[in-house]
Amino acid sequence: MWFTAKELMEMPDPEGGLFHGRRWGGWMLDAKRHVLVLIKDGYEIDLETIDSSAEMLDWIFQVRRWTTPEEMADLLKAFRDIFHPQANLCSCGADLRIENPTDFLQRRIKK
Repeated sequence: MWFTAKELMEMPDPEGGLFHGRRWGGWMLDAKRHVLVLIKDGYEIDLETIDSSAEMLDWIFQVRRWTTPEEMADLLKAFRDIFHPQANLCSCGADLRIENPTDFLQRRIKK
């Protein structure tokens, strides 16, 4: 079955959206502080620092040095679900920016 980009973006999140405590494998969303926490050691990624594809890529390569392949895959899933990067950061190869990451995250996360 094929879907258009618009249809994919409008599909409901099968995990029920973003909320405090949502998990992607070993990663957990702390919605109150806007951080992703690697549960095994408490390492945190400050989501408010991600306002461009370059910032996201920097986190990916930084974390890749010491995480397992499964943790890395889970991080990519979390970034996909939180940011929808192809729509908000790098659509059609264009380097897009999120003007206010805090507002962006607050709109995306369920209270």
